[in-house]
Amino acid sequence: MMTRTSVRFHVQYPEIPLVILTGAPDFILTEALQKEGISAYLQKPVSDTKLIEVIRQTARLSELRKKPAP
Repeated sequence: MMTRTSVRFHVQYPEIPLVILTGAPDFILTEALQKEGISAYLQKPVSDTKLIEVIRQTARLSELRKKPAP
């Protein structure tokens, strides 16, 4: 599923969200990657606008997860 580099990174820094950008058109892969803790999965080609939007959403969700529950 994930590359060896991304697996090592994810194991070492699980609190940092990962956004995968790939050219592989595999919709089954999307679900599998999310189960492995990937925050977002984008298939190339992707517009700059979409990439920035996904990065911002991922950053917001990451910040929300860090906040303690009231």
